[in-house]
Amino acid sequence: MLSRTEGAAEASSSRRTASTQGPVALTTARAETGLPVITEVMTVKDVDLEAMPVDFDLLRTFNGKKFPYDWQGKITGHVRAPGGPLNHFQVQRSSLIFEDAHVPGAITELSGEGELDILFPAFTAFHDFNVDVATLDLRTLQYLNPLFPKVKGTVSGTATLDSSWLDVRFRSADLYHHDGPQPVSHVTGNGRVTWGDKYLTYDLALQAQPLSFTALTHSYPLLPLRGSYSGPIQVKGTSPNLLVNTTLTGPAGTFGYSGLIDADAVEYGARGRATTSALDLRTLLERNTLPHSQVTGQYDLDLRGESLATLAGSAVASTSRGPTLRRVR
Repeated sequence: MLSRTEGAAEASSSRRTASTQGPVALTTARAETGLPVITEVMTVKDVDLEAMPVDFDLLRTFNGKKFPYDWQGKITGHVRAPGGPLNHFQVQRSSLIFEDAHVPGAITELSGEGELDILFPAFTAFHDFNVDVATLDLRTLQYLNPLFPKVKGTVSGTATLDSSWLDVRFRSADLYHHDGPQPVSHVTGNGRVTWGDKYLTYDLALQAQPLSFTALTHSYPLLPLRGSYSGPIQVKGTSPNLLVNTTLTGPAGTFGYSGLIDADAVEYGARGRATTSALDLRTLLERNTLPHSQVTGQYDLDLRGESLATLAGSAVASTSRGPTLRRVR
């Protein structure tokens, strides 16, 4: 029996046309995942649905149990789909707006087309599904998983998704980060993000075009770097144990890092090798009290601390004494 909220949400879906073909047959056997083994799959065709709006409580009712994460809010929009078997369901066009009930004012607006596996809604999977995100408020993801990076602002852009929404593989991503009046960051590339019981696991191959450290300081005030820098960024692992490889170039010159980073909120750390090439620290840090310089070298780091001010450990520097290291002026 539906609650008032669920019933109102169901009644507010003003237009639905669908035809179904074929039975659904479930055997008593179960796969290792614990999901029923499907011998025949329901086919749904010619879907034209408008949500005005639909509450997430109704989706939970259709699912028959809670979702792995506590989504709450209302969805408004339109879905047009030629359909097909529920595990190969074709969507011609969808335009949706999600209003987050957990985070007042947090809105996500997107459109998409491609194939979905919605046989088990809680484990919805994408098959070559193209998404165009007008805006995604990052506060929604941070509420659902408190260990999601605490980056302020919103994300927009496009990508092609594959696999489950709990283990998303994306390619041809073209994404922008917005944070009020701060400079916009732009990244492209491919990757995979897996939602675990505690941590997210990343496997990312991105190209910064550029990445704004000035904007990131609004989210991480202790970050000393300033300016926008471009180059490849590879990230693998979880936040307490991220393997990072990057070389970035911008107004201050070129710098890179290869090694492990602990980005967990309890304690930060870095163990790896940093490099610089003709780097002007005055420009990189935007500190007019420093002299101009061009520093080329490598730095073996093993540092830990609760903040930038409390970092402790070792940092062994080997800088060039040739023509690449100019006299400070």
